Amino acid sequence: MGSPKGRGEGAARAHPFGDVVYRPTAHRTWAYNPGVKLDDEICYCFHVSLRKLANYARREQPARPSGMSECLGAGTGCGWCIPILCMIHRQVADGRDYDEGQTVAGLPDTAAEYADARKHYLKSDEKNTF
Repeated sequence: MGSPKGRGEGAARAHPFGDVVYRPTAHRTWAYNPGVKLDDEICYCFHVSLRKLANYARREQPARPSGMSECLGAGTGCGWCIPILCMIHRQVADGRDYDEGQTVAGLPDTAAEYADARKHYLKSDEKNTF
């Protein structure tokens, strides 16, 4: 996984997450994000929203992050959303509640930017797995 080289004129445009493949880390926290909302899609292949995923994780309490794929097939298509499914699983297991206006810190400012980042991911050779 590589980052764009250089920052000057003519340098490659930086990906919204810094790299093509979004990999949330343990130090990220949940915070208000005015652009991406609970009803915005996280899994574009199967049209699964953050709200559905969070409610599924809270209600079903899957033993492993891969169990999140039983929520309408999320994570079983292109794999783009797998790191976010893992983060949702971990945060809900730690007792995280979801309220309107709160979502995963580190996502782009808007759902449109999130969708654009997925386009870059689909063009890359590296794919996410559970």
